Amino acid sequence: MSLLKELNDSHITIRAISLSLFLLPFWYISIYLFGNEFYVLSGNIVVLSLCLVICITSSALFYVFCFKTTDFEKTTNNALISNMTIAVVFLSLWISTLIFIIYSIDFLFNRKIYFYWFIVIYYAPILILNFLLLVFGNQKKEQHKQK
Repeated sequence: MSLLKELNDSHITIRAISLSLFLLPFWYISIYLFGNEFYVLSGNIVVLSLCLVICITSSALFYVFCFKTTDFEKTTNNALISNMTIAVVFLSLWISTLIFIIYSIDFLFNRKIYFYWFIVIYYAPILILNFLLLVFGNQKKEQHKQK
């Protein structure tokens, strides 16, 4: 119980990072299913550190998307936690759906998709959303400045 109390009393960024750790088991399962040779040849510390890096980077990228789509005037001190919660929920739904679809393709059609392609498929929509927001967000700002 004291761990939860300490986490609640900690800085807001520590709480946001701890929310992104919710994705860690999903990545561990995906490494086991799709990168089995990497899972077998590497130690647990290497696999867990890769999971940690992927969790934090994907959460940060999707958090940027959530932050840029929210209203800047309505942000409060808890905006970081609320946006990170939204990011983690969407990312957990995305990775669980992706694991199901790709494992089903492997099971039903005997077409193996390796872990590296799994990472590319996972990150592609996140990066595309951020790129589109960057391009069209700047156009909206320019139109707003002209008015």
